[in-house]
Amino acid sequence: MVEMKNIRSLNEDGIREFASINFVDKAGADGDAPSHLLFENEFSDVKIFSDGKPREIDVNAVIITGFDLVELLDKSFDSTIGIKELEKDPGMWAWIALLYYDQLRQKNPDGSWKGAAAPRWIPSGESTSYYRHTVAARYNMHRRHGGNADYILHGLVNNWADVYEQYTNVSLMITSESIQEVANRIAFDPSREKGFKKGLGSKGPGSARRFPAVFWQLHNTYNLRSMTSDEILELLPEEFDKYNPLKGEGGE
Repeated sequence: MVEMKNIRSLNEDGIREFASINFVDKAGADGDAPSHLLFENEFSDVKIFSDGKPREIDVNAVIITGFDLVELLDKSFDSTIGIKELEKDPGMWAWIALLYYDQLRQKNPDGSWKGAAAPRWIPSGESTSYYRHTVAARYNMHRRHGGNADYILHGLVNNWADVYEQYTNVSLMITSESIQEVANRIAFDPSREKGFKKGLGSKGPGSARRFPAVFWQLHNTYNLRSMTSDEILELLPEEFDKYNPLKGEGGE
């Protein structure tokens, strides 16, 4: 049943309380969502956007995939709200992550919560982890890159794969249309539940973990941001051939 309520933003006290739960270990009850923070004025405030108006979100929404998540957010954040404005409020992203916490976080077979780094729930603002937020990162990629963010959005929303981080852990990669098009063409496989090709999550040749190192090697010689995805794919070393749509098994 749809229930629309104003989007809010956790204040400093709310973020502090949210951050105090056990994210890392098998937390059991200690890792349960502190849902009382969501609508108590002591811990959160209604978010007023630059046009002087609030926005509403369906608090009962069922979210299964990343696509479901960004579709839900698109309905709340109309096109008049730029991504730069949205990026400025970590309290709002923390509030949204808390609102859907039970759907966004995985559990172990015994019912305890699986470990998950705190920046996945509360935006850190740090260069080493800002790209890890389970809600803000997905929406940022969706707004910036559209269909080229499919490799991040296709999978289950409660799974934040290392593959995602490997293609987004450098600002030059996140903001580049051509690099993200390359990442999507290398990684995306809509036939698989996780949304990315088999073996990509390993540490072996051509894996997602290898991509940042190769990116920096090429970056020292080429202006990658000015190149097309085909031009960059042609430059990738042989180890990527099995994932490269221009070569090997994945040839177009």
